[in-house]
Order: sequence, then structure tokens, then C-alpha cells
Amino acid sequence: MLFHPDIRTAVTRALQDRRIGNDPVPADLLERLTQAQRDGLRRLEHFGWRVLYVRRPQGEPPLVVVSDPSGNDIAILTEAGALDRQSNQQHR
Repeated sequence: MLFHPDIRTAVTRALQDRRIGNDPVPADLLERLTQAQRDGLRRLEHFGWRVLYVRRPQGEPPLVVVSDPSGNDIAILTEAGALDRQSNQQHR
């Protein structure tokens, strides 16, 4: 065995949840979005939609998860600025 079991457990936990210390919506959100996403978000906010969180997978574009005013409808804001309500993403 190369690592003590406690060290292996700590490393495994850290790798499983790298979100520790990250805000659900980054302070520089608009800088991270494409122009189409910024335009789409502006239109959605006009109707009460809001950003729930942003997933930032390593090496991939940010995944912006939005919610309607009631909180019942959750969707992905695509890179083109459209809503994807059919996404297979799992929301926590």
C-alpha cells in the first residue's frame, strides 16, 4: 500500500468535491459568459429568471444553470444564449 488509508480517504474526498470554497455564482459571471449568453441572460432576467449556479468543468465552457421565478423550472443557458430545458444534467 502506497498511502495510509486516512490520506487516501482525504484525497478521494477532495477530488470528489472540488467546489469547496467556490461560490455557486462567481462574482465575475458576465466576464465568463459568451456575448450570446449575456444577451440571453439579460432577456431571461427581464422575466424574473435567475442564475442558480455555474459549473466550471475543467477544460470545458462554463455550464450556466438558471431557474424561473417560481423555482420550478430549471434549465441550462447554452453557449448560444438559448434555454435548454431537456438537458440531461443532474442538478444538486
